[in-house]
Amino acid sequence: MNKKYTQWFWFIGGFTLGFTLIAIGHASTPKASVSTPARKSSALSELRAPKTGTPEMEQDFARLTSLESRYAESSEQQKKLKTATARNARRVRN
Repeated sequence: MNKKYTQWFWFIGGFTLGFTLIAIGHASTPKASVSTPARKSSALSELRAPKTGTPEMEQDFARLTSLESRYAESSEQQKKLKTATARNARRVRN
């Protein structure tokens, strides 16, 4: 190819890539919607919720500690997790 066609090729390719990236970025951003004041207040109702109380660190920590046992894995589950991760690690290496 001569220099003129190469320049046009890179220009059109860059323009297409740039336009595509801008279009994807524009499509991924939330749209500003026009709403009536009544709808706006209902959409923001969770922001105007009354305060439930002051945070109590000791009570919250005690509650989380008591709930922790529900979600802890048993020794059998831990063994299954170790074998599964070891098996996947071997697959990745091969």
